[in-house]
Amino acid sequence: MSRTFPRPALVALLTCLTATTAAQDATAPNSEDWQKHVERACTHARYGLRLSASKKVAAGGDAAMPAVRAWTDKLGLNSLPVALVEAIADAGGNGEAVLGLLQQWALDRDFYWRAQALRGLALRAHNEAALRAKFAPVFAEFVEDPAWLMRTFARWLADDPTRDFDVETAPGQIVRTVESDPRARTRLAALRGNSRELFTALSDRRTFLGDPWGKRRAAEALTALTALLGTDCGYRIDATDQEHAPARLRLADAIAAKDGGSTPATVTQADPNLTFLGGIEILSCKNGDLFLRWSADGLVQGGPSPDCSHSRQIAPAHWTKLLRTATALELPQENGVVICDKLRLQLRTDRPQAAVAPSALPQPAADWLKQLAAAIEESGDPSLAGALRQRLEQFVSIAAQAR
Repeated sequence: MSRTFPRPALVALLTCLTATTAAQDATAPNSEDWQKHVERACTHARYGLRLSASKKVAAGGDAAMPAVRAWTDKLGLNSLPVALVEAIADAGGNGEAVLGLLQQWALDRDFYWRAQALRGLALRAHNEAALRAKFAPVFAEFVEDPAWLMRTFARWLADDPTRDFDVETAPGQIVRTVESDPRARTRLAALRGNSRELFTALSDRRTFLGDPWGKRRAAEALTALTALLGTDCGYRIDATDQEHAPARLRLADAIAAKDGGSTPATVTQADPNLTFLGGIEILSCKNGDLFLRWSADGLVQGGPSPDCSHSRQIAPAHWTKLLRTATALELPQENGVVICDKLRLQLRTDRPQAAVAPSALPQPAADWLKQLAAAIEESGDPSLAGALRQRLEQFVSIAAQAR
């Protein structure tokens, strides 16, 4: 099977997107007290010193990894901060101990930073054909992972990047899957140097519960395009459509001149002309994301990505009861300590949004969301209802689970 990979111009882009330079074999004197450096990287009160220690450990390569293993054996894998994992993924070298840890971390669905570990393997495999062959089964395992970052780094190297993916669902039965998450499509386009897909993302202005995720996607696309073309043509993300129209045309012309195709068309992506009363956002590196929002008349939009591709209408009688129950609920703004996976919930427009850590969702809110799932299923969308129930399991409090 043929493979194509990002052009040399994308080296700068990869640095910007993932804070990464290509990892080389790291060496360090054995006299270093690696246990002390690991402890400092994980626990020091000052972020700057934790970051410095993380880089020190990463630079130690294989010599430092026994200390990392000893730390996780004692305190658990999720005691590792993301900065240390990213440092090892970025610059820990290609030694067997480093590669073994990155693979172990990527394969552990309960590890908070498994996508960062898989990125470390992908960066190395991108640079070395032997490592592409060695880790091909790992990348193939995650092309359908529910977490979009895992899918992104797996799909970057698991198949021919010019097309979508063939997945064997049963012996001899192959289905073609298409990446539908806009965030993943943009990240893949950046990694593969697909300027036309990046251009499409430039005009994304969508939001979810006030979060401008479309603008972040556009900013990432502009960074990638600038690396590919050598210029941003004066395009500014914060400008209005009218203000950046000339720069957008220049970018379109530059793309056409570079790849010899037609000039790409601009498609502005904006929020629907609806007012939403509330919603729930579940971000999970373990089970994948889920987004749901609802209007005053019971229109529910949702899906695994913030563009909310599913739309269902809840029966009026059922929705009136749900709204009345939601009005009576009180939820603290902070529920548990959020480290990685997070649930964000707005039940009422007159109340601030609540942040919820795993196993910290109060029982009344959990009961209400289960009722919402039942209403969605009754409306004819068991898939979306099942996705909500499945992802809630990670966040429901111990008391609510016992019911």
